[in-house]
Order: sequence, then C-alpha cells, then structure tokens
Amino acid sequence: MTETEIDPFQNFDARTLDFERAYREGVLVDGVELDKMPWDHGKPKQTLLKLLKENRIPLEGDLLDIGCGPGDNAIHLAGLGYRVTGVDFAPSAIAKANSRAAQQGVTATFAVADATELAGFDDDFDTVVSASLFHCFTAEQRPDYVAALARAMRSGARLLQWCARGDLAGPEPITDEMLRTAFAGQEWTIVSLSPEFVTMPALKQEHRHDIKGNQFEVDENGAPLLPIWVLEVTRN
Repeated sequence: MTETEIDPFQNFDARTLDFERAYREGVLVDGVELDKMPWDHGKPKQTLLKLLKENRIPLEGDLLDIGCGPGDNAIHLAGLGYRVTGVDFAPSAIAKANSRAAQQGVTATFAVADATELAGFDDDFDTVVSASLFHCFTAEQRPDYVAALARAMRSGARLLQWCARGDLAGPEPITDEMLRTAFAGQEWTIVSLSPEFVTMPALKQEHRHDIKGNQFEVDENGAPLLPIWVLEVTRN
C-alpha cells in the first residue's frame, strides 16, 4: 500500500458492521472483498480450546453459543458431546453453520436470533460461550445484551466471553472497567477477567494493524497477535 492509498479498514467499526452482508457477499468494509471473514478459520477458536483444556466449560447441561457465526465453536462442542444451541443475527451465518454441522455429522441446533433479545430463550442454559461479540454492541445495546443473557441463563449458569481489547474493533476502546460495569448487577458474579492474545492468520499483511494504524505484534509464524479480554461470570 503506497502513502497515497487509503486503507479501507482505517475507520472500521464493528458496531456498525452489516454482518449479513459480510457473510453473504464477503464484504467486511467497502472496497475489500474477502474469501471469508477474518474470524472464520473453519475450526474452533483458540480461546475455546484453551478454556476446554482448563476444564472451564462443563459438559453437563445445555450450552448456548451466542453470536455463533458459521458455527465452528458450536460444532466442535457438539462433537465432544455437549448439548449445544448456536444463535446468530445473520441468516447467512446460520445457513453456513447448519451446512458445516451436516458435513461433519454432528447434532447441534442453530437459530437466527438477536443477542440483545434472545426471544424464546428463557431460563434455558447452564453455560454460555460468547466469542468476539461484546465489542459489536453500542453503549445502548450492551445493557440489553446483558439483560437477555440473564433471562436465558439458569441460576448458577456460567458465561465465558471473549472480545476485543482496546480499540481493535472500533473507535470506542473496550476496557476492563466497561466489562465490569456491564456485569455489575446483582444477577452476576465476576469470577475472572484477564487480558490475553489470539492470532488471526486470515488477515492480509496490509491490514494487520489497529484502527490507529499501529502494526500488531506477531507470533513465531508471522501471524498478528490480537489483544482480547477473557471474562468469566456466573448467573446468581
């Protein structure tokens, strides 16, 4: 990219992204066509695998994968014997999830749903995993998302959520204070909140920076290291 070219990702804001168009047309931002979304690795996320290795996702009960996208986390969990429901706002993402589940011969339920409402899901889940979703909400939407989770989760249920840290996904930095404030209500007990990193090899070299233009650090394979928060809370 030359000095006179403008990077279309410079003003990226996950809060205004049209996810249905992104999945249907491969357009994350105008001016850039992608074979697939940068978060679509065709396999379960690193953070999910780490949480499973640490035995932080109990096998018992009903599990919700909220903002499941093309379903890879939910499909992996179903293959391990979890009873999984995956929901996403984008119908094209749910179509991909159903197709991938059928191809892999696993049983999981997928449905189109608004994460800020979760209509039809009341007191249904013992565990919720939420991957790269929280940073997609505006300040006005975050309380609705948390309230929807509270309605959908049973007493004693566990939420395991990871999202962008800092201004990776838009101009409003995601801070530890923001997360603690969102889950400060009497319905919740925060178990842990930690800063971590994940790799995103699907992102092309010229776009491997944050919205301020700072280049990400890379791992031993040259893949960008993306800063995230990992939050665990329980429903009281």
